[in-house]
Amino acid sequence: PLSQKCDKRDSPLCPTPAPVSQGPSIVIVLLNNHGGAIFELLPQYSEEAYFKRLFTTPQTLDFAAIAQGFGVPYHAATTCGQFRAAYEECTQTTGISLIEIDLPDSGLSERYGNNLT
Repeated sequence: PLSQKCDKRDSPLCPTPAPVSQGPSIVIVLLNNHGGAIFELLPQYSEEAYFKRLFTTPQTLDFAAIAQGFGVPYHAATTCGQFRAAYEECTQTTGISLIEIDLPDSGLSERYGNNLT
């Protein structure tokens, strides 16, 4: 029976211990513009205060606290170097990790122009 000690050379049915797996690394990259900046690309976009109030619905969520509440490692990155370091660390961590990149909540069309439409 397979439960007996066996030598792999004796039988192809001899169970081989599975390698110890740390599991996958899942890295969530949050590009946080605090909600709704994409609406600047609408044809009816306006600099008037009503537009921001009605369309962009600004959010002020604390993703560091949210990640902590779920036991998820959190990193904030404001430069490419910080992002690279955080990403490298996250890919070496089993399970889910979160990297937040804080973006301005306006100027989307100026930064990306026709690349988004």
